[in-house]
Amino acid sequence: MRRSTYGREIIAVLCLKLFGLAALYYLFFSPAHQFAPTPQDVARHLVDNAKAATAGR
Repeated sequence: MRRSTYGREIIAVLCLKLFGLAALYYLFFSPAHQFAPTPQDVARHLVDNAKAATAGR
């Protein structure tokens, strides 16, 4: 009898964990939240990094 209780608890915890991971994916990593950089964004990023690298010298 005790063994089935542990099994149910483990299954419940695994289901909660799966639900939590699915919620995190949906809220933060789903394709709707992905950023599509434009060529202007890439160029700005590269120029800013180059300026920062030379300013520290």
